[in-house]
Amino acid sequence: QDLRRMGGLRKALPITFITFLIGCLAISGIPPFSGFFSKDEILAHAYEHNKVLWVMGLLTALLTAFYMFRLLFLAFFGEFRGTAEQKRHLHESPASMTFPLIILAVLAATGGFMGAPMFTGGHHYLAEYLAPVFTYSQRLLPAAFAAEPDRSTELMLMGLSVAAGLLGIILAYVQYVARAQRPAEDEAQRSVPESLVYHKYYIDELYNALFTRPVMALSSGLYRFVENGVINP
Repeated sequence: QDLRRMGGLRKALPITFITFLIGCLAISGIPPFSGFFSKDEILAHAYEHNKVLWVMGLLTALLTAFYMFRLLFLAFFGEFRGTAEQKRHLHESPASMTFPLIILAVLAATGGFMGAPMFTGGHHYLAEYLAPVFTYSQRLLPAAFAAEPDRSTELMLMGLSVAAGLLGIILAYVQYVARAQRPAEDEAQRSVPESLVYHKYYIDELYNALFTRPVMALSSGLYRFVENGVINP
């Protein structure tokens, strides 16, 4: 599961690669995949209510496209970086895995049209279906449901969101395909900011120190007390 030991998997896992690519395009908000419609709608509403949140959402869209295609390029492009023995065992997943992937990929490619933008002549079937759920919220917060961008603003927002996604993909391609950069090994020297990010802000270590170790120590002590003091005194 180490991306540094993968590479070139699209040749051995073509179905997985194609469905993975569709998923990456969808989550990156590239039209006409489903993520484009949902991301565009979220950003449009954010723009109408809070420009700062819209900028943060646009930056997040760029970063999402970058890290998803970083994953795609490292796993499926270039040459295989594992051992010869591992390469010999590369094969496509069985139908029990690939068939659900194909179903999900088809939905990721077409599901967004349940809520196509109005200016395209589309109909928001999903919003219509969920309307009864939001009746109370709409009465409680009418301003949140009333704002709708005009056509020119909507087109501008759509263009910017797609551009952010494409920019993230291009940056990932340049870094991990054109320049063929690879993530540093675990033991590599890192600066303080790099180390902080690499260790995920040490959240796992903090959680382990505050919760996991105390619970394990308490469980071990309780076990010894019951085992030795109650069952086998």
